[in-house]
Amino acid sequence: MKKILCLGLVLAMLCVLLTFTSVSAATIVENGSCGAQGDNVKWTLDSDGTLTISGTGDMHNYYRENDDTPWFFSGENIHKVIIEYGVTSIGDYAFGERARSWGEGEYPNLTNVTIANSVKTIGRDAFSGHTSITAINIPNSVISIGVGAFSDCTKLKTVNMGNSVETIDHRAFLNCSELTTLSIPASVTYIGQNICEYCGKVNYEVSPQNEYYSSQNGVLFNKDQTELISYAKDKIQSNYNIPYGVKYIDNFAFCGCEQLSNITIPDSVISIGAWSFDGTGLYEIDNRTGNELYEGDVFYIDNYLIDFKDDLIGAVTVQDGTIAIAGAAFRYNEISTLYLPKSLKNIGENNFDYCPALTDIYYAGSKNDWEKVVMENYNDYLYNATVHCLDGTVAHMPYLDLSTWGTWDDSTIEITLCNIEGTDNVVVLAVYKRDGTFRFMRSKPAAETVTFENIDLRNSRIKAMLWNNLKDMKPLANSAEMSL
Repeated sequence: MKKILCLGLVLAMLCVLLTFTSVSAATIVENGSCGAQGDNVKWTLDSDGTLTISGTGDMHNYYRENDDTPWFFSGENIHKVIIEYGVTSIGDYAFGERARSWGEGEYPNLTNVTIANSVKTIGRDAFSGHTSITAINIPNSVISIGVGAFSDCTKLKTVNMGNSVETIDHRAFLNCSELTTLSIPASVTYIGQNICEYCGKVNYEVSPQNEYYSSQNGVLFNKDQTELISYAKDKIQSNYNIPYGVKYIDNFAFCGCEQLSNITIPDSVISIGAWSFDGTGLYEIDNRTGNELYEGDVFYIDNYLIDFKDDLIGAVTVQDGTIAIAGAAFRYNEISTLYLPKSLKNIGENNFDYCPALTDIYYAGSKNDWEKVVMENYNDYLYNATVHCLDGTVAHMPYLDLSTWGTWDDSTIEITLCNIEGTDNVVVLAVYKRDGTFRFMRSKPAAETVTFENIDLRNSRIKAMLWNNLKDMKPLANSAEMSL
């Protein structure tokens, strides 16, 4: 009798357990397709808040605006994301916070992400902005981590990166303020700019077997340590001496290192990137001397011009002995005249891309010396200025921009001048036959845009020139030519 009673109790408990299990089982509440064209990738969202991506092939790439993910409006119900085996890419913005104006974020409760060992690519901003995710495991199948893929994941502490990653793109872990270590495997061949900008605690650890990158005391370098890519953000020291032998300091290299108030740049450095020292303590006081680092309107570190005070107008003199001007140092200002020393070797990128008032540069060296100065990208207005050398020669003149429209027998020529001043200046248009025989010449007073209308240009070659006047015919810009 006791055996029968015990058996009954067991059966009763089993029934209760089965009933509870059936009631608690998650059910699918939404589903659909999310594959790239031609790929069979599906999604389901269950009642427990698990979003599962399954199937074979690539996910669709979504966009920041006007291309919502199909689960976008259920974002607050998503607690977990599972990318199943068979899926080969995680699409751009697939789960990223896009900071829409009507909400604080699309996935406020997402805490867990599982990525299967079939995914090869993690797309742009795929998981950006998640403030509850604390750890990410990137499997060995992943080759590429996209731009901003995990940016602004402010609680992310641990990244376990697989041993097949080759590319870590720009801003991949930007503003991951709790991230303490980023381990770079031997497989990595490319690291984009500011991958850990504003990561206040991160150290870099690069595999000794990596052929392209290295680390020293948590600082990220290229392999031979001639390029300083990113400073170790967790360093509590206020001083740092850049090792001698470093030639290049990358864009954003020290950005956000608030504790850094003293730095020494060796003379081996020949190029400093844009915004390399933004957000550091260097902009306050040089503790070595107790003096403000700004001398007049310009901020120097050792023999390097780093930045300028806002709203520079008129003439600016770069001090003698300056080796390089950091990127973006003179951006957005009204400088009209610039005096540069012979010691200058490099002008960083983005310095003069928004300096429309710049017309003249006076260089304290010869034309041959000037031609050795390296001018990096996005310095358009520098190329539109006239460079006067110490020996009286002109090392560089601005260029004319030449365009045409209209029919062949009734054409219009438009010539655009860049920062050319002088009331006596004239624009000259010379027209030649294809064999070089001179046909005719026209001239007009110089202006920002000069137009020659109703000119027969059939089978012609035209040459536009800027002279000081029609008497001296001194060129003030490089000529522009076009065959019609």
